[in-house]
Amino acid sequence: MKRNREFLEKVFPVAYIQQGLNATRAYKQIKCAASYETARVEGSRILAKPAIQRRIQELLPDDGVEAGVIRDALYTKPFKGISWAEKHKFLETSLKLKGYMTAERADNDTNIGIIIER
Repeated sequence: MKRNREFLEKVFPVAYIQQGLNATRAYKQIKCAASYETARVEGSRILAKPAIQRRIQELLPDDGVEAGVIRDALYTKPFKGISWAEKHKFLETSLKLKGYMTAERADNDTNIGIIIER
């Protein structure tokens, strides 16, 4: 049982990213026979582990690429099979894992600059 859990935790971060940062689908990718409810609960439980979150963060693109992904996601209609809610969750989860959306930063202001060239 422990070896099975270790294997699951080893492959989960990759499956999580492949499945668009969706823990339920990631768990189902690994454990095809699992029910939707089991996948939802187990995927969430695995995702809550700090070591899993660190591994996912390591696998995500760097911040420069992240900015492009966010910009593209905001200006592109969702493709077939993904809703705006799923896209929002993808962006929110990615930003949280990158440390941009934390409780410690909730009270901080963010400065945004716009450069207009003539």
